[in-house]
Amino acid sequence: MEVYTGTYTEKVTPDVTLNPTADNPLIIKNHTGEAPVIDASGETNGVYIGALDYVTLKGFTVRNASGDNVYSEGDYNVISFIQSYGSTGGSGISVNGASASVTNNLCYSNYEYGIHIN
Repeated sequence: MEVYTGTYTEKVTPDVTLNPTADNPLIIKNHTGEAPVIDASGETNGVYIGALDYVTLKGFTVRNASGDNVYSEGDYNVISFIQSYGSTGGSGISVNGASASVTNNLCYSNYEYGIHIN
């Protein structure tokens, strides 16, 4: 899934029935040259991957959640090139799954941690 420039005032939650696998991962990324923003004002999370495995999130700005801006507890997820700031009650990115890859992110001005890996 490729997303174009714009400010999306919402919480992004992938459909759990998609059931991504190693051979068929779910990839949510910015379209080449585009800079989408998820403004999570009024939401607990900006992106809630939950327990889904094999999800890639790449190339977004995520801001202003009341909890973690990006939250993932699934395994083998990839979170990269995310700018995350303004979380008023959590971290910029919080990862609780096994074998996650969290690279090339910019996290600042969040309530708890920039990146929290548990």
